[in-house]
Amino acid sequence: MRGASAETLSTRRVPFLSKLGLCAALALGAAGLGAQEAAPPLLREAQRQGLERALHGDWLADVGRELLILSLRDDGSYVLGARRGTYALKDGKLEMTTDAGPATYALELKGNQLTLSGADLDKPLVFVYRPALARLWGGIFEFSWDEFRAKFNRILMVAGITLAAWVVIVLLRLLSHVLIFSDWGPLRFIYRVNKSRTETIHRLVLNIAKYVICFVALGYILGELGINYTTYLASLSVFGLAIGFGSQGFVQDMVTGFFIIFESHFDVGDMVEISGQTGLVQDLGLRMTRLAHYNGQSVTIPNRNIAVVANFSAGGQDAYVDVAVKDHEAAERARGPIQTLAAEVARQFPGVVLMPPVVLEELALASGECFVRLHLRIWPGQTWVIDQQLMPRLREILKAAALEIPGDRIVSFYRHADASGRPGGSIRAWLGNLWKRSGEDVH
Repeated sequence: MRGASAETLSTRRVPFLSKLGLCAALALGAAGLGAQEAAPPLLREAQRQGLERALHGDWLADVGRELLILSLRDDGSYVLGARRGTYALKDGKLEMTTDAGPATYALELKGNQLTLSGADLDKPLVFVYRPALARLWGGIFEFSWDEFRAKFNRILMVAGITLAAWVVIVLLRLLSHVLIFSDWGPLRFIYRVNKSRTETIHRLVLNIAKYVICFVALGYILGELGINYTTYLASLSVFGLAIGFGSQGFVQDMVTGFFIIFESHFDVGDMVEISGQTGLVQDLGLRMTRLAHYNGQSVTIPNRNIAVVANFSAGGQDAYVDVAVKDHEAAERARGPIQTLAAEVARQFPGVVLMPPVVLEELALASGECFVRLHLRIWPGQTWVIDQQLMPRLREILKAAALEIPGDRIVSFYRHADASGRPGGSIRAWLGNLWKRSGEDVH
């Protein structure tokens, strides 16, 4: 009995343990399922929220010749023509509710295209997204103090860089004037020796310095705007290559201007004739030369067009008018009226007569003829002031003074002004003149 009972207990104990393990397993499985159901569906919820946000806005669809506008708002309401109601996403479908009841549509969203089908639609209806006007209006007038402060600081920085560049250019210009052109400047003796050449080099250096300062300031400004300074320099190199290969005229201007300046063909302040244009050189740069006419016009000539230059080295064209007189006494009497008339003509035409007229010494020829010579310096090519204004009036004023003009001989001739006093083109002549002027300044 004892053995039988033991066997019976053993045979009964095994099924009992199995049942107990099965129950434990079922309990653990149920707990696991419960835990799985209790876990929040993160991806599904994020997908639903993203889809809801993507639906917000105005959707347009062409229905025949009419335009259907469906506005889905972020507060869960919608407007479809004259109808209004609410909408919700349920199981990937769009449920739109009105007073008549709900209507559920299957939706398919691809980029800016929304397709609705089912419910009361015979065939799918395709909408195209357009941002809501209210959102656009709000974006335009959206205001943030942090963004405003950052933009304002950036604007101040750009304005400060621009102002600093301008101040540096102005200070550099003032400093150069003090060093070169003032009476107590350390480089004033260079200007006294050769004014035109000094003015030319001075303007050239200022122009180059201005370009360098502007390029550097522009680089810093681009850095403030978020553009890499290295990229800016690389773009400058690419721009330089483009100029070299594509802008041959620009390169020709630069090369010609370089040789004009450093070979001293002409300088600022010289009177020259270039390509049929006569004028005073206002500006001489590496790219262009600017001339000023006597009537106030300013002519800009690209340096590549400068082929032949006529340089009126003393600043004009000398005109001489010889008036025949009877004898030495008549010559002395004629000097006063001639000088007075010439001064009046110079005052009447200040842009043409470049210097006060001078009555020279009496000119007596071996044949016994006697002349009074008048010297004027006029603008090149403007001989009309002599032929049409001065000479006819000379006859009248001498006749009024009872002075006879033998043979009615009043002749004029012209030649280029004398270049004496201008330093020679060679280095030896320039140094010699420099030494001479320095000695005069010392004494």
